[in-house]
Amino acid sequence: MSVQIFSRINPGDFFCDKTVTTDPVTLVRVEDRRMTTSFSTLEMRQHLGVTTLSQRLTYTHGEKERRLIRMINRNYVFVYGTLRKHEANHQFLKEARCISQQCWTHGILYDTGNGYPAMVSGGQRVYGELYEVTAEQLKRLDILEGYKGVGRDNHYERSTQVIHTDFATSEAYVYVYSQPIRDFKEIRFGDWKCHRYLQQGEFLYFAYGSCMDTERFEDAGVKHQFDRVIGCGVAESYSLAYTRKSRDGGRADLIESNEQVEGKVYQITSETLPYLYRREGVTANIYRPAFIEVKINNKLYKNVLTFFVVEKEDEVAPPPHYATEILRGAKGFVSEAYYQKLVDDLNVKFGKGVWSCEISIKV
Repeated sequence: MSVQIFSRINPGDFFCDKTVTTDPVTLVRVEDRRMTTSFSTLEMRQHLGVTTLSQRLTYTHGEKERRLIRMINRNYVFVYGTLRKHEANHQFLKEARCISQQCWTHGILYDTGNGYPAMVSGGQRVYGELYEVTAEQLKRLDILEGYKGVGRDNHYERSTQVIHTDFATSEAYVYVYSQPIRDFKEIRFGDWKCHRYLQQGEFLYFAYGSCMDTERFEDAGVKHQFDRVIGCGVAESYSLAYTRKSRDGGRADLIESNEQVEGKVYQITSETLPYLYRREGVTANIYRPAFIEVKINNKLYKNVLTFFVVEKEDEVAPPPHYATEILRGAKGFVSEAYYQKLVDDLNVKFGKGVWSCEISIKV
């Protein structure tokens, strides 16, 4: 059997690379004398057990071969507004397969003032979700978006754009606003959910990295803003990775996967946002705010604030002082199993030595 890597780009196709990295392309063709099939990196992750960005795309001949799904006759749709999870029109995608909840494409997002956003062409990022839909589901979306066909008088045009996820790059349909923009307000961060929920006075904040620790809160004089701890939160379908390369080492990030991340959930007010934005480097485009699902004691909270690295890179070892903050904040708060996973991941990914020394001294 041989694995052929190539880069043909057609609507709905995936392009590919040899490894699942932070900048992968995704179409892999596996050939032997008995079969030829194509499948996406995501499907390789699901069917071959690839769960992290650093794992190699390996393929073993045998039972798993028969579980591959052909990448043909599929419709992929990128949604950025009321079709997103827990938004007003998400019922149209209730039966669709969600491929990614944290993806983006190029464009500019505006608030129409009518309860929904409008995306137009542009060089900024628009964040949203990627779904695989049936032909019938696509027809219903066309009706909702006022798309009647090519060359018709459409409210939104259905175009094809490149979509970027944590694990793949693909092409998908995107509904692009075709009417005059007029005096629409541009949406900050290119994220409809942020535009909606950051205007609230209070919200839940999921901290999964150094913000689980309170030492820097005290130093900055803001500890009182983080006094309301709701509990240990679980973000499903994510992994913790150190994809932010700072001068002294890596910083924590959430990446999509089939794992889960535990963290500390605070009840905060809008008064706390300036501090978090400074600490996370939001204005410098280092991290971006986003709203995700989090479970606390098995109860689902639908729109919880957290932060994602914007320009993800291959993982870099965090400096000992930063790793210590994460472990100190997590110890005795997250589950014992997850705490041990944090320690083990540091040792496995970056090697033993300074980690065990720093942990034993300060935690």
